[in-house]
Formats: sequence, C-alpha cells, structure tokens
Amino acid sequence: MDDIRLHMGMSVTAALDTLKNLTLHGGNIAAGGGGVAPERHRDEYLAWVETAEVQLRSLFAARDVWHELYTERYWHLRELATDTPRPYPLVDMEARWKIERLDRLAERLRQSQQLFDLPADCVAVVPDTNVFAHYRRFNEIRWLDLAGVQTVRLIIPLLVLDELDELSYKSRSGGERSGSSSASPWQAPRRCTTGGLG
Repeated sequence: MDDIRLHMGMSVTAALDTLKNLTLHGGNIAAGGGGVAPERHRDEYLAWVETAEVQLRSLFAARDVWHELYTERYWHLRELATDTPRPYPLVDMEARWKIERLDRLAERLRQSQQLFDLPADCVAVVPDTNVFAHYRRFNEIRWLDLAGVQTVRLIIPLLVLDELDELSYKSRSGGERSGSSSASPWQAPRRCTTGGLG
C-alpha cells in the first residue's frame, strides 16, 4: 500500500480520528466473541468491514486502501457457520490483522503530517519539473529570496522525480542536455532550511 493520498479537503487529523474509531470498534469485535453465536459474531465482523470500507472510501483517494480489506480469509469467513471448527479464533485473527493494518496506515499518516505541518515561520515550496529541467538544480536556487521568507521547506513530489528520471534517461539515450542528469542533486531536504538555500 504505497498510495495513501487523502481526498481533496480531507485533513490528516480527521483521517486519524476515523482510523482510531475503526480500530477500537474492530478490537471490541475481536475480543467479544465469547457468549454469542458464531453467526452473530461473524455478522458483526462483516458489518465492521463494510463500515470500514465506506469510511476509508470517504477519506482516501487510492482504491487499494479499502480494497485490501477483502482478503481471502474474509471471503472464507462469510461462509462461517455453527459447525465451523474454532469459529471465534478465525474472526479474532482476521480482525486483529486488519487492525494492525489500520494502525500502520495511521502511522504513515502521522509521519506525513510531521513532514507537511509547517512551523509558523516556515513556507512550503513545491517546484514542478520545469524548474529543474530548464533552470538550475535545487541547491543552486535561492529559495529564501524567491519566497521572501527566512525559512522554507522544499518539497519535491514523487511525480516530479519520476519525470526527471525520464528526462535523464532521454538525455543519455538521445544526447540532449537535461538538468536531471545526476540523481544525487534531487534529494530534497526534509526539514525547514535557513541560510544555505537562500
């Protein structure tokens, strides 16, 4: 699961709150099998998965985020019945696996939040491919002067890096000059920077 882009207008904080509630509900289902009929326990789990899909669809742009809810074990659990051997551990293990997956998703969101939540005195600069392909390398551009601030965080999207790699490949194969001919200059700083890039 590489793509964890949120829908436009959706905040990381709201997504984290939703994931927290989903994991709490899933944990209750995993721990609550005793004392209820296996079919009821199964149905509670299936309803939770359906709820999780609806909520994840509303948060994330990438289909894989919710599509991975439907594992092979999930489809087996749909057929669970009273005479299924050890039905409660089956639901418990599958629910806990999904909870761990949601926890990993939440951790990735927290990491991205740390990257993109800027201090009050810091401005994010997101250059496109043309800046690098037709002008200078990022460490040769006076970002502080261009932004008119004391601190910047330079963010280079993966799409830009992919396009630079493609331009570099074309340059090597076709003899054209490209600003992306070396891989190392495109390593973007991951913290607010002062002085050197100004």
